[in-house]
Amino acid sequence: MESPKIQPSSLRPLILILRLSALYDWLWFILLLAMPTWLFSLFSHPAPCSPFLFRLATLPLLVLPLVYLTAAETARRCPPLVDLSIAMRVTGALGILGIVFWHRPQGALAYCLLAAGDFVWAALYFFFARRAASPR
Repeated sequence: MESPKIQPSSLRPLILILRLSALYDWLWFILLLAMPTWLFSLFSHPAPCSPFLFRLATLPLLVLPLVYLTAAETARRCPPLVDLSIAMRVTGALGILGIVFWHRPQGALAYCLLAAGDFVWAALYFFFARRAASPR
């Protein structure tokens, strides 16, 4: 099924949301890279035994925003990148929840909140993409 052509006049909210979500991920990346003890305490999460592996696991938060920014810049010419961004957010959230369910880690609330954030971003992408694609 071909993606609908997005109307240029309706792109501003979608572009803004995609850009904000990239900043959101990069802020989380920087915060988690720093591994502040207050953050772990806030969610009753133990300090990582292996800071290297913990930091390595944050790399998607560095790389995936590049897709969201590309989707923002090419939304009119390449709507499938917006669809891909929605799929990446949903897949990421489901992956996090699946791993949390499987391992039941201490501090699971933190991971569930990150997954909820992904679902919220996906819903916003979907809403504004469909709104931009709908005929006026």
